Amino acid sequence: MAEDKPVQPQQPVAETEQPQAQAPEPASKEETPSPSPEAQPQAEGEAPKPQPPSRVRRFFRRVLRWLAFIALLFLAGFLTAVAMLVQPQSQRLAEQQAEMRALQATQQALEDDLNQKQARIRELEDRIQDLEAQLQQAQKELQQAEAALAAQQRDVNWLQSVRYGYRALLALENEDVTQARIYLKTAATYLSKVQENAPEEAQTALQDLQERVQDLLPQLAADQTTRQNLIRWLESLESLEALLQAAP
Repeated sequence: MAEDKPVQPQQPVAETEQPQAQAPEPASKEETPSPSPEAQPQAEGEAPKPQPPSRVRRFFRRVLRWLAFIALLFLAGFLTAVAMLVQPQSQRLAEQQAEMRALQATQQALEDDLNQKQARIRELEDRIQDLEAQLQQAQKELQQAEAALAAQQRDVNWLQSVRYGYRALLALENEDVTQARIYLKTAATYLSKVQENAPEEAQTALQDLQERVQDLLPQLAADQTTRQNLIRWLESLESLEALLQAAP
């Protein structure tokens, strides 16, 4: 019975296993680099296919975007800070320049006013000098006028003294001793006024006339001796005119 079992042939099994043993055979051949898709010749009229970006490139793109965004933020902040700092400074500078121009205008106005006042002061000083010169001239003329008036008054007093001396002589001629004494006293009074303004060269003669008239007054009488003494006194009084006229 053992001989009746059919024997299965093994050749088909070998044929099925052979392809598995020969599968790595192409790898044993000389390995040649397979052309990359970029190196493969493109068909005419066919556009190249874009390759998707790598992960590293996408990362760096994101980093660059964030850096650009941050740089823009910093730039915006910097420009804002500069604007906030520069604008008040420029405004303050403009205000200071305006104030400076106003101060310069005020200073120029004050200088002009000062120059005008100084010019006015110089004019007033010149006017004062002129007035002082005129005042000195007027004072000089006044002194001269006063001296001339005093000389005229002195001459008038001298004439009055002579006049009353002759009236006293006429009263003695009429034997009116009382009236003659009054006239002679009046003549002596005018003679003392002449003596007040008389020059030095006439003082001695005037003093002599005063002493003589004082001696005549108590001895006055209606006689020839008294009349002669009075006449000689009058002659001395008249001779005094030359000294008085020579006085300045």
